[in-house]
Amino acid sequence: MYIRTKRIKKEDYAYLVSSKWNRVKKTSKQVFSKYLGKVYTPNKQYNLSLKDIKKIEDIDSYIDNTSTKEIIRDIITLDVLNHNLIKNKEIYELEDIYVDLNNLKVYNQDFKPCVIKMNNGYLCDYTLKNLFEIMPSSTDELAFGKKLARAFIESGIGIEKEFFVLIFDKIYKKEVT
Repeated sequence: MYIRTKRIKKEDYAYLVSSKWNRVKKTSKQVFSKYLGKVYTPNKQYNLSLKDIKKIEDIDSYIDNTSTKEIIRDIITLDVLNHNLIKNKEIYELEDIYVDLNNLKVYNQDFKPCVIKMNNGYLCDYTLKNLFEIMPSSTDELAFGKKLARAFIESGIGIEKEFFVLIFDKIYKKEVT
């Protein structure tokens, strides 16, 4: 499954699609799975780091003493703040788009689901859910690393390599051991 955008009347809309292989014709066909919403593309305005918004002095200590879900929430918060969304109580907003990390929802002023394109990925209900529910399915370290990296990339969340490795270690070691 992957996200595809389609331009309709000068507006972009995102859909979850999969590819189905036709053995006879030896071609693949995109199969529509789910409508994700209208695509909004806020510009990146800032270059804040996690140390800036969380006042972290020691990354290793932060990783050890913070739950995985809270770390992922902080990383998402960092990226939406860098894209000029402003925190209003527990919701991040910019003009008519809103990100609710407590309920894993991205919606517009009409409460319809929408998608935020940032960092070559798409932040939406689907990608948020994937990020927060990711768990190692087996003891295959490489496969899980790829799965976790893909979840971050698809959701458009930028993450530093060293920070990714620390999060990977925290999730993988906790679930496998």
